[in-house]
Amino acid sequence: MNTISPGLSITKCLADSFRVWIRYLPTLSIASALAIGVSAGTGTLLLGCLHAGLIVMLLKGMRGEKPRVGDTFSCLRLFLRFLGITLLVTVLVTVGLILLVVPGILFAVWCSYVYILAADQNMSL
Repeated sequence: MNTISPGLSITKCLADSFRVWIRYLPTLSIASALAIGVSAGTGTLLLGCLHAGLIVMLLKGMRGEKPRVGDTFSCLRLFLRFLGITLLVTVLVTVGLILLVVPGILFAVWCSYVYILAADQNMSL
């Protein structure tokens, strides 16, 4: 069963994502709490991988597949890729904020899709 409405509009995107969030609320909540705990326990070293795992869960829900709590750890095999992405995004945003606040905000917005593309489309740096 596909939960995504045909066509593209901001209203449909928000409605579809809210519907997926409500439908899988217990699973997503447990996975989020687990990701926060593991990330804090590792000094945020695994933050990029766990963030990507949560993205994979949400994308599965949007595609009509059932997300599992284990999907949170599905991107751990790509640890070096997400570590590199996290370091690059951190450097870009920090340099942008040092130069002026606006470039830092722009870099943060531009880089917000990097994890989604890397997790979903298997892209790298």
